[in-house]
Order: sequence, then C-alpha cells, then structure tokens
Amino acid sequence: MGAALAIKTVVMTAMLFFFYRFSNPDRVHNLWNRWYTGEGDLTSWYIPFANWDGQHYLLLADYGYSHWQDSDSFYPLFPTLVWLLGYVVSLPVAAVLLNIVFSAGLFLFVYRLGARFGCPRPGLAVLLLAAFPTAFFFSAFYTEPLFLFLQMGAIYHLLATRSKARLAFLALLPLARGTAAFVLFGLLLYLILELKRALDRRLELSRSTKRKRKKTTVESFPWRYHLNGYVALIGGFLVYLAVMKFAAGDALAGFAAQEGFVAGNSIGNLLNPVNFLENLLAGTEGWVAVQNSLLDRIVAVAFLVGALFLVVRREWILLCFYLPMVYAHGAMGDGLMAYSRYMLAAFPFLAIAMVKKARLCWPTYAASGVFLAAQLFLAYRFSLNFWVG
Repeated sequence: MGAALAIKTVVMTAMLFFFYRFSNPDRVHNLWNRWYTGEGDLTSWYIPFANWDGQHYLLLADYGYSHWQDSDSFYPLFPTLVWLLGYVVSLPVAAVLLNIVFSAGLFLFVYRLGARFGCPRPGLAVLLLAAFPTAFFFSAFYTEPLFLFLQMGAIYHLLATRSKARLAFLALLPLARGTAAFVLFGLLLYLILELKRALDRRLELSRSTKRKRKKTTVESFPWRYHLNGYVALIGGFLVYLAVMKFAAGDALAGFAAQEGFVAGNSIGNLLNPVNFLENLLAGTEGWVAVQNSLLDRIVAVAFLVGALFLVVRREWILLCFYLPMVYAHGAMGDGLMAYSRYMLAAFPFLAIAMVKKARLCWPTYAASGVFLAAQLFLAYRFSLNFWVG
C-alpha cells in the first residue's frame, strides 16, 4: 500500500515537472483539445492532469450537462462528486483529492482480494497495479480510480464478505462509466461457474451417499444472492437514465453524444468476434494509427495471453471478470482506441494471479520497475497533451 501510494506521488510530481519543464505556452500541441481552459489559460498547474477527457469532467462539474454536447457522453458520478467538494476547495483540487482517496481505496481492495485468493504477499499485486504503464490515469482527472474502486469493492464483497455492501458498489458502477455493462457479463460468467460447481458438488454428494447408503440434505443454490447483484447493477443503469433525463433533458443524451466520437462503439461490434480480430490486425496509418496504435495491439496480445495464463492457473473466478474486460474493450469500437488505458480495469485480476504462487519477490520488483519506466514516458506524453493510447 505504502509503495503504491509512493508511486502515485512520484507520477503526479513527474507530470507537473514535465509540464513546467517541457511545455511551451506559445507552442502547445492540440489547442483544439482545450475545451475547459480555452487558449487563454495554458499555464495553470492542473492542466497536465486535465488533458483530453479530463477537461470534460471539469466542464460537467462547473457547468453541468447540455453546456457542451461532447461532454454529455461522460457519466455523472465523478463530476458530481467534484462539484460537491468544490464548495470547499477549487474544482481541480477537488478532483485531485478524490482521485487520491479512490486510488487508496482501490489499492486496499486489491490487497484484500489478493489475500482472499491466498497470495502470500498481496502487496505485490498492488505494486504491479500502481506501476502499470497506463496507471498515470489514476492521477489524471479521469474516472479510472473511481470506477476501479467501485469494481474491485463490489467483487471483494461479492467473493469475500458476501455482504450487502456489494449492492451499493454495483449500483454506483453505471454512474461512473458505461463499461459497468462488462461487469454484468462478469457476473453472468460467475453465476455459470457457481452453478457448475454446485452441480458437481451435488453429483459427488449423490455418489457418496449411494456408497454409504444414507440420506444427506442437499444445499439449495443461492439464486437470490446472485439475482440481487443483477438488480443492483441494472438499477444503477436506470438511475443513470433518470439523471440524464433530469440534467440533460433526454435520458439518451449520453448515447447520442457518443455517436460523435471516432471510437464507433456499438452493440453490433460487441456481438461480432471477427471485429476484435480485425481491430487487432488492422494497419497503423492515418487515423487508424490512433485507434489501433502499436502499443494498443501489443497490449491486446499480452492480455489475451494473460487469459490463457489464468486458465492454466485454473483461476476461474478471476477469469470470469477478467475476460469480459479484455474482449469487450477490443470489440466494441471500430479500433483498439485507448485499449492500453482500459486494460487498467482488467489488470488487477491478472496481477493477483501473477503473484499468487510467487516464491521470489525480485521478479515482481523488476517487472514493476519496467512498468514504472514505461508509465513515466506515457505520463510525459499525456502531460504535454499528446495522445496516449
């Protein structure tokens, strides 16, 4: 935990250093991307944290929905929290403080979940996550810390405590990001896995009682426990639609705004596995170089191999929530746009599996060092408002 928060502090400091040392206000890249500050304010301290999507959240916190159509495609929970805390501190400071809190909460849940899966040193999984090449988004004004905090909190309570707290985390997920739908697929795979295990236990019990010639009570399957999770998650999506109806005047305003983005996300793409392979094999010229960057394609292959690693390790529960994130993020759009960033949502499961049977610490430390070096390079690009997939 301490090492992870130290890495986050180093990355935030580095982003400020990169911005003040290498950014030239007279020659700033992608000025068209300055939605919140405009061209008149290019030197404020928070700008390296608010590039690209980050400025949309400041716009929403400051002006609300329907001020800028593109901003309507972003989800309301994070900007609402920034707005509320903005009564005490400035909006940029509020965004920084919230991301520090949610990052710490995320690291805590990953640590506890690692312990739940028998990791002798669960802190190593947290270290890998904090050092992951695109983990600098935990410091930017993005929803990564909030979404992953809610996701890992829901899964921790689902698997470890089995308390009703999981329902609150699941209900809030759709208000943080639309990819909460992929968690819904994860819950479905988890249900199928639990059904298979229950049937296997029942079959084994039946065979055992036949051999011993005695009656044994068969435990009923906890349908209500699983159903409550679906109700909470779907209820969260309904609340999102109600919020958009109230704030933007149209419950579907967010989906309409997303149609203007180049990613081209659609349910049709998601249901077409060939689309994932086409995205993976597409060339890197023109705008496709942004959507299907070499980095994104390398990461996609690495995470597909990671799925095989989870299969070999027989980490079926982790695979249930890992696989939808890996596949859906690559299949939803017309390219692998920002795939490296979105894999932050899948990496905690892989990190836990990687350190579960680790006998030595130094390979994890070495991997974390390589990850951190890559993260600092990508943070440098992001701080100067370059595209980072």
